[in-house]
Amino acid sequence: MRKLFAFLFLLLLTVSAKADVLITEIGPSNHCTFFDENGDTPDWVELYNNGDEEVILDGWRLSDSAEAKNSTSLDGITIAPGAYYLVSVDGSDGWKLSASGETVCLLRGKKVLQQVSCPALEQDVSFALLENGYVPTWLPTPGSGNILLEKDALFAPEKGPRFCEFLTSAAPFRSSEGFDFLELVNTGKLISMKGWQVRLGTAGSKSFTLPDKSLGKNDLYGIYCTDEAARLIHTGFNLPAQGALVSLWRPDGTLADFIRLPLQYSNIAYGLSRDLSQWGYLTEATFGHRNPTAVYTGRAPSPSLSLPGGVYPDDSVTVEITAPDGAEIRYTTNGDMPSSKSKLYTGPITFTKTTALRACAFMPGMLGSQDVSATYVLKLDAGFPVICLIIDDQYLHDKKIGLISGKTEGVNNYNYDWEYPANFEYFDENGHSLLNQACGFSIQGDSSRGQKQKGFKLIARKAYGAGGTFDFNPFGDRSFTSYKSFNLRAAGSEGPINVRFRDACLSTLANGTHLLYSAAQPALVYMNGEVYGHYNLRERINKFFIAQHEGITDKDVIDRIDLLSETGGWVRNGSSADYFALSRYMKQNDLNDPEKLEYVLSQMDVDSFFEYIAFMMITGNKDMSNARFYRVPGGKWKWVLYDMDRSMEDVDNAAAFWVYTLDINHELQLLTDHVPFAALMKVPAMREKFLSTLGNILLTRFLPEDLIALIDCWHDKTADIMPYQLQRWTKKETMHYWESLVDKMRSCAKKRPELVVEYAKKYFRMTDEEVQLYFGGFLEAVKDS
Repeated sequence: MRKLFAFLFLLLLTVSAKADVLITEIGPSNHCTFFDENGDTPDWVELYNNGDEEVILDGWRLSDSAEAKNSTSLDGITIAPGAYYLVSVDGSDGWKLSASGETVCLLRGKKVLQQVSCPALEQDVSFALLENGYVPTWLPTPGSGNILLEKDALFAPEKGPRFCEFLTSAAPFRSSEGFDFLELVNTGKLISMKGWQVRLGTAGSKSFTLPDKSLGKNDLYGIYCTDEAARLIHTGFNLPAQGALVSLWRPDGTLADFIRLPLQYSNIAYGLSRDLSQWGYLTEATFGHRNPTAVYTGRAPSPSLSLPGGVYPDDSVTVEITAPDGAEIRYTTNGDMPSSKSKLYTGPITFTKTTALRACAFMPGMLGSQDVSATYVLKLDAGFPVICLIIDDQYLHDKKIGLISGKTEGVNNYNYDWEYPANFEYFDENGHSLLNQACGFSIQGDSSRGQKQKGFKLIARKAYGAGGTFDFNPFGDRSFTSYKSFNLRAAGSEGPINVRFRDACLSTLANGTHLLYSAAQPALVYMNGEVYGHYNLRERINKFFIAQHEGITDKDVIDRIDLLSETGGWVRNGSSADYFALSRYMKQNDLNDPEKLEYVLSQMDVDSFFEYIAFMMITGNKDMSNARFYRVPGGKWKWVLYDMDRSMEDVDNAAAFWVYTLDINHELQLLTDHVPFAALMKVPAMREKFLSTLGNILLTRFLPEDLIALIDCWHDKTADIMPYQLQRWTKKETMHYWESLVDKMRSCAKKRPELVVEYAKKYFRMTDEEVQLYFGGFLEAVKDS
């Protein structure tokens, strides 16, 4: 199906031709010039009516040959005098434009009205009709008057508003946000910006009309380039880091400024020197402030390491660092990013202890290179995964900006969602490197942030490189090939010295149920070359986690996923309005009415809900309030088995039974929202379904013999890492103490499941016949084991 998009601009173009409608510009390699209404970038042909009357194009066609075996029909199109019409050539009509050279024919019936031979062109260069004929121009203007701009030439704006700075690969800094931006400066007299327009490219849907704002001479006007509505003034689109065309248009439709941005780097701005004489890279972004005097034409190439980071059983390793001629290499071993004043590399370096190495190259007139980072873990023959993190020490321990130390405005810094750049390496149990990548690093958890050993988030973003994903899979029970983020959990509320695998272990019991759960992999973590102890690398439960497990790839759909926690009041993504409306409906209506029950079941995945409650009751989770549940657009509410760190601690804990069997009008909803479950338990069929679910979960997941075997498996995964955990976080406790805690969990696993049957009989007021009906299979299996 053809795609024709009209962008009509009543601007006269003086040409000499017999035909009233002419091909005036061809864009055969559109990357960032023209965006259609879907945000796509098809190739394009521009038509212009040079006559005094409108022209109806019924029977007209565009093709790549005079025979027009494949063509785009122009039926139904009318072009007014002095107007342009843009034709999208996206291949749907059987032909496309070739950047290596193309012929474009305009036909009426079988008659060729015009034939234009377009030469090979670079990306985002058009072939335009000007006074002396068709020529390549590095300033394509689909839908408006053509402008000649030679290769590598700069557009020369008149006095007035113009671009002065861009940041296209912004990563968060002391914030959970990181937004691209552009900035204008007014070099002329006082002017209103009402009606001015910023476009990504020079035509199409990615444009932003500026609100009314007056700019005096030398005033700056900063605009966020994002589709996040949280920004007061934002374009609704992001700037591509691989290079982009950006244009500024006056209210009368004339071009005020244009720039062809080169490749952009993470958190490095591109701007005009203070005297507005030269474009180049800036040492730091200056949003809202005047640019520095010096700009840089490029970035030095990164150095290379002779030996990759890894886990080495040797007592020492020697590393050579190389860089192109003319480059000076500087390096650090404390985690800090090298500067031009860091230690100068003069020859091979021998390390005799575990070391985190970072190196950068520096060349005159250029920015320092992207760093190369690697950790050399020595004297270790692990047999378990090792994770190495490298991060500037100030981002950890500085009293003002550190994640771990200090306070800001009376609040401990670890309670802020600040994010800093770091380097993340992952070595498998054989010491093989699966990943070495820059990422975002921040504190993870809620109340556990106050623990001595803190959890961390590792976040892949395009601003840090590598396409915005971690392209590896550390989890044996998952088939995904990439992740957007991970959690490094420090065992949550269990604290530094405890079993440390309760949640990871018990969560795997949800495999094969209607519940989602976060996969886990225990690992030994090093931070800046120092032992940081045992952590569990986990899938991070957010909208991307839900989308990945639900098979959703559409960004707009992902953004509309509802993800809630606690009793529903903590909105992690989306909205809680529909959930609370459903909870109220269940409280206010008798669900024994089939229509009302049917409605509830259309909104809630009751299998997922009942399995979640069953897990809470069976494991005796003391932190049942820390729930996670979600709904994808058009779907039902479902639950995630989450935060089981306080489970299987006590044999005789009936808290979950008590809470979930409270009267529906009971005001206590601090632990969990018990209303939906209480409402469903008034329906005999739902009560039967839940008790069947509880019995089935006990039989298939919690037979003591099987559960103890699972605990033993996780014990073995963790035991070899625990000496390093004790070394880092305690001088008092021993391996014997840790083993005693695991033994206590085994004892709970042996005794508690049978006690769950007694609790169920008591709190659900079951008869002996019902106990036999729902739990007989489980009790018999326990007896035979």
